[in-house]
Amino acid sequence: MLLGELDVGFPWGVLVLTDQRSTEEIPSWVSDEDQVTHSSTAAVVRVRHQDEGEVIVRVWDDDSEVRGGLAFAASLDLESGVLKVSDALGDAVLQIPLVRGPIGVRIYTDSAVEATQVDLVVTQGS
Repeated sequence: MLLGELDVGFPWGVLVLTDQRSTEEIPSWVSDEDQVTHSSTAAVVRVRHQDEGEVIVRVWDDDSEVRGGLAFAASLDLESGVLKVSDALGDAVLQIPLVRGPIGVRIYTDSAVEATQVDLVVTQGS
């Protein structure tokens, strides 16, 4: 089931997934080729910059309708029970209520460079 959708420009060319209350610093990418970097409470995905156009981001609770290739799979700690999906500035935001504790996250993108479509699959209690 679709939990939420954004269709916006990303001013820094990054999509941020984080626990709503997280203040944890997100590590830098290991290399310029990496599409995703993450910490225990957040993940950052490189996407197309807003100067090039908008990006469609969909959040799902299963992978039955996702598109693209798997770019990342891990768990994130969601202490607040709310997953915040946003641009780097927090101007475009989805807040997805989930359970508190670890959640599984799988990120699918249509391109490893400047993704224009991102499907996020979140599983609760992972």
